[in-house]
Amino acid sequence: MSNFHKWLEESPDCHNILEDCIKSILYSYKNRSLLKDALKIKEDELSVELLRAEFWLFLKEKKFSKDVYNLIHQGEITKFQSVITFQFINHCKNERRSKDPFYNYYQHIRRVLGEEAKKDRDNYTYKAEKNKAFYAFCREQDIEITPENLWAPHEQSNYCNWVLPDQEISSKEVKQKRNILCLAERFWDNSLGFFQKKYLLPVNNLTSYVFSKYNLMEGVEIDERGSYEEDEKGNDIRDEMSFSSPASVLNLKDLEDMARELVHNWENFQREIFLKRYKDGLTAKAVEALGYKSVDYHLKKLEYSLKESLNLWGFFDVDENEEVRREQFSYFFSKILEFCEKGQRYRK
Repeated sequence: MSNFHKWLEESPDCHNILEDCIKSILYSYKNRSLLKDALKIKEDELSVELLRAEFWLFLKEKKFSKDVYNLIHQGEITKFQSVITFQFINHCKNERRSKDPFYNYYQHIRRVLGEEAKKDRDNYTYKAEKNKAFYAFCREQDIEITPENLWAPHEQSNYCNWVLPDQEISSKEVKQKRNILCLAERFWDNSLGFFQKKYLLPVNNLTSYVFSKYNLMEGVEIDERGSYEEDEKGNDIRDEMSFSSPASVLNLKDLEDMARELVHNWENFQREIFLKRYKDGLTAKAVEALGYKSVDYHLKKLEYSLKESLNLWGFFDVDENEEVRREQFSYFFSKILEFCEKGQRYRK
């Protein structure tokens, strides 16, 4: 049993500490809809007793990092409450979104198109931007993202004038890699006819197009275990697999707050060293030549604190696909550099 779980079982203080978390979660208006969906209940059924049971079950089953327990040991109770509340809310988001057929299929399409673009760089373009993804069946330079106003009439008509591929694809087959690529190509062809110009197309709109043509609200069983495999004839041999895609639970505000708090705990000279290394691109030796001492030691220390910060807030706990995690980390890192430059202090 971990120190944290021993604390849950034995500490006389834990009930009061955790009760404050439960009340803060319950009485936040923005959480009520999330809790209702995650717990599969009606809003008028949401109570302190029900939430308490779910919260305690989460705490007992969750494997927290040792740093979470260290917050209790160090007397940082307020921060401890913030961390476990944050992770419980993320758990609820994960529960809600993993049951969302549209979100699951959208994430599946992203993976398929992203992997295909890596394998066939001559014919595909794939671009990830914050929480969005785009694709094109071409490799032209400086191709623009479709202006949002062009989509309005097609979204309102539920893509009724957008045709499907000539080959017949059943609802059970839309998860297959070869059929996703076929649907994506026909969606691309439709866009050329309507827009008369090549654009990067949002994967979200592609997903809406597929959902407008097929009854998928009951869900599509999909698998995410590694790369797709094909036999010698080019057929996907991993079509009949299932998985439930987790959600991307860290939003941009979460990541920005994490970066701000991390930089707050650094000394001014450490921020300067970090900027010299990762913004200006200088080597550790080049930074030392500017008059800073033990640069390599301090960089390793800062990099360790960066990783520990992500661990503490559960960044690595979510079985997220590589593309989304890379986007999130890139944004997080950019915010660290921004706060180092501004010398901003974390404000609770």
